[in-house]
Amino acid sequence: YFDQQMFTQYKAFFDAIFNVLPLCFGVPLAVRLWRYPMEMATILYIVHVLYSPTVTLYNTSAIFPSLILGSSPRTLARARCTSLLVCIVSLPMTIILILLNYWMWMSTNAGNPNYMWFQCLGYMVFWSLIMQEFLMAVMKR
Repeated sequence: YFDQQMFTQYKAFFDAIFNVLPLCFGVPLAVRLWRYPMEMATILYIVHVLYSPTVTLYNTSAIFPSLILGSSPRTLARARCTSLLVCIVSLPMTIILILLNYWMWMSTNAGNPNYMWFQCLGYMVFWSLIMQEFLMAVMKR
């Protein structure tokens, strides 16, 4: 949504800002999680995907296997299941609604850009909550 509503002359500036933003999160996380390299790599990948200029379904679909395979069972056992379950169940609904509204907006010119923005916001909030739960589980180790 962000790329669709941006003026062309500002695209390079916002791409630079979005590419520097993961470094602001990555350096403190790397300092704190140096004892857990697989979990650190997983969290840095999630931060990179969530704060990239264009978030794609292809990039975010690789987060689930990296959460499961890139962490120890002790980390996953310490995560709160209720909030993770709500986020995981809600993600497919936001994906379906984003695709439906994108089709309505681009094909029939009947879509609402504010609705698209809020669906993208919900999608990013659910992924951020999943990342937060995973990070809190790593900190409990």
